Formats: sequence, C-alpha cells, structure tokens
Amino acid sequence: MYEFGKNLGLAFQLQDDYLDVYGDVKIFGKIIGGDIVSNKKTFLLVTALNHAKDEQYENLRSLLNNKNISNEEKVSAITDISILLTSKH
Repeated sequence: MYEFGKNLGLAFQLQDDYLDVYGDVKIFGKIIGGDIVSNKKTFLLVTALNHAKDEQYENLRSLLNNKNISNEEKVSAITDISILLTSKH
C-alpha cells in the first residue's frame, strides 16, 4: 500500500506540473504558469536545471529571480528553455 500511495502521489504531482504549463485555465481552474511565477520547483524546471549548461543554468536562475519582467514573459521564457533542455533527454 505504501508503494502504491507513493507512486500515486508522484503521478498526481507530475500531472499537476504538466497542467500548470499546458492546461486550459477553464478546465484546470488555476492560472497557467502559476507554479513558475511562484518559483516552485516543478519536474520540468528541476529537469531543465539538471540538464542545463553553465549559460543556460544562469539564464534560468536569472529568470527565476527577475522581478522586472511580467509574469507572462517569465512563464514563456522559462517554459521555452525548459522544453528545449528536456526534449533532448
């Protein structure tokens, strides 16, 4: 039961992370990119950070800490970099 619960929780979290980037706000019920705006360490972001080279890593960290860009710009930039890095693996 423990393993089942652990795996179910992981599956739920992965689905939630996916929907945060690709979900339909009308169906999902949350603002798209809310986890990125809040700097939550989603699977997509953690994977991107783990695969990033020096410049990409610094770019991601800079975007996470930048308070001078709009939420839409932040979500778009981090998502674009993350998808590029994670699609190679």
